[in-house]
Amino acid sequence: MSLMSIAVPARQRAGAFFAALRAFALTAALLFSAGVQADPVRAEQHLQVVRNQRAVLDTHMLYVNMHLDAGNVQAAQVSMQMAYAQAMKIVASMSNLGYELRQSRDAGQYTNLQELERAIQFCDTARQRMQLIKTYLLNLQLEQPPSEITRTLLRMKFQEYEMNMRNLELAMSQA
Repeated sequence: MSLMSIAVPARQRAGAFFAALRAFALTAALLFSAGVQADPVRAEQHLQVVRNQRAVLDTHMLYVNMHLDAGNVQAAQVSMQMAYAQAMKIVASMSNLGYELRQSRDAGQYTNLQELERAIQFCDTARQRMQLIKTYLLNLQLEQPPSEITRTLLRMKFQEYEMNMRNLELAMSQA
């Protein structure tokens, strides 16, 4: 009798398949469940990403103001579009930072809950400020010619954002 002639019943094959599927599902659940836990270091990494993105935004804004002051509206439009895109990235990164802060709070990874709550609040406020900056950048692009009032409002929103970011960094360092 050869090995080829031995037939395994269909029910037995199906049972083995489902057992393997259950084992795979359990292994996957165990592998990925450890990665879901909060990590304060990840929040710091997201904060660093926001800082880097802000430096790029500042460079674009420098060119926007330089071109507008020189009366070169077309060149300023290109810089405004790049600044707008960078502001969108910052809003997304601020959302990620807020998520990581909330994960740290929910996992109990803090030394001072009150400061962590303040950090979450400052993060949300800074994200809202950046959304307003994004709106003012869009308004500035649509205005022909760009108005000095919108530019002044934009500068004020940048100052408010910067104040929120300083408070956020302080609260995160104390949390």
